[in-house]
Amino acid sequence: MGEKRTTRIAYSQGSLEIMAPLPEHEIPKDLISDIVKILLKAKDIRYQPFGSTTFKR
Repeated sequence: MGEKRTTRIAYSQGSLEIMAPLPEHEIPKDLISDIVKILLKAKDIRYQPFGSTTFKR
């Protein structure tokens, strides 16, 4: 599917999950992320954003 795919694929314990993020999901995610960043900066709390993180079992 290439390096810059938007579709996410996960396989765990015999189950395959295919997800295509929609703009309806990404817009609120970015808004919440921006609010959290502003609050952290106001409180002078260091953070490191990771974007879409994948955790493996």
